Amino acid sequence: MPDTIFLVDYNPHWPAMFTAEQRSLEQACPALFLQIHHVGSTSVAGLAAKPVIDILAVVADQSLLDVAQEDAAIPGQNRAIDPRGNASHVAMVRAVSGLGFTYRGENGLPGRIYFQRRQDGVGAHLHIVAKGSWFVAEQLAFRDWLRANPSDAQAYQELKRNLASQFAHDRVAYTMEKSDFISQVLRKAGVAPRPA
Repeated sequence: MPDTIFLVDYNPHWPAMFTAEQRSLEQACPALFLQIHHVGSTSVAGLAAKPVIDILAVVADQSLLDVAQEDAAIPGQNRAIDPRGNASHVAMVRAVSGLGFTYRGENGLPGRIYFQRRQDGVGAHLHIVAKGSWFVAEQLAFRDWLRANPSDAQAYQELKRNLASQFAHDRVAYTMEKSDFISQVLRKAGVAPRPA
């Protein structure tokens, strides 16, 4: 049975939870990440969200994201992917996995590697991408726009609440139905959205 999508009211502890995750990542992988950002709905004050801290980590070395020798993640499963390939990639994946994260490879999004964790009712999703990635530009532009434009943040919250009730057991539909709104916000922020 798929996970149920549910939103909770904004939790003022989310920023501190992100900071704790950031410190853990910096300790597990010293000097590896150029930047670590809090993204997603939990990064926007006042915004209802799924209780999942989204973390965006940026690396300089593209080879750290090389998944060519790995099995692909199977949608709907949470099975860990065995890291394979160059030693730096494998070492990074093992270090992050040591923090309790499950490694999922690209998980359907080329150019990004993804980890997930759930404990004590709160999840964490870690997205690792290379410097200059379109993913970085979109995530930061969307977050920053919602932080600076409360009316758009409120509209996004209402959309998410409606979609969560409509697609409570269909994560793909829930995500896809948000895409038009996200594209509109990105265009307002001056970022051309990547074609779906």
